[in-house]
Amino acid sequence: MNSPIPEPTDWVAAQRQAVELVRLFLGAIDDQRNRVRRLEENVQSLIYGLTDAEKRLEGQRKSIQNLELGLRQVRARSEEEHAIVQERLTEVLERDYRNDNPNAATAVGFSRDEALDDMEALISSLWAIIKQQMSSRRRHAEEVDVVPVLAETVEILFGVADMDDRLLVRNLGDQHFGDVVRKTREIRERLTACAPLHSWDFAIIEGEPLRSGQEAWNDCPADGLAKYVIRPGYIEGGRVIRKQQVFTELWRP
Repeated sequence: MNSPIPEPTDWVAAQRQAVELVRLFLGAIDDQRNRVRRLEENVQSLIYGLTDAEKRLEGQRKSIQNLELGLRQVRARSEEEHAIVQERLTEVLERDYRNDNPNAATAVGFSRDEALDDMEALISSLWAIIKQQMSSRRRHAEEVDVVPVLAETVEILFGVADMDDRLLVRNLGDQHFGDVVRKTREIRERLTACAPLHSWDFAIIEGEPLRSGQEAWNDCPADGLAKYVIRPGYIEGGRVIRKQQVFTELWRP
């Protein structure tokens, strides 16, 4: 039996097909190259945009820093001018007071220091009073945070003209309320007699390092960040007689 004779190969057609396949392949490669180029252009455009945004942000950051510096300078000048005016007014009032009360002139400094010492002793005693009062209102397992309540109580006692009896009773309890208020009024009256134009410094920037006129309270870290005023600063004529004592916390990232 004879084998079939294979048909002759059409080399011309095969060559055309190969050329067409190569052309298609090269065309696909060109398309990919074009896509990659467009992606690169888009990425580069985004990079330029981010760089421009960073420059604008840096400019705004510098503007904010300049504004903050200007504000601190204005505040410093304002505080200095206020201190000068206050000092002059205090001198006038103290001179008038001592002219009307000559026997009190030699005792003013001594009486003032005694009154401020009594104020510190009173504030120290408030810790145990407030802790007892808060513990009586909470379940045994609950933790008692005395510090913010102590700071609030001190500001009510010395920072306002009219004490809030409701809050004081809540913080101190009925048992100690009357005695604490009486001692506070005595201290305030003695200090008014010594220096009619004195003031208390309760100003604080929470979360900032301690400034001049402030010191850390008890065992608080001196390099910590300000949290609560425990004892206000005492000012006479723009002079800091007693620094503000501040509860501080260590900085945490």
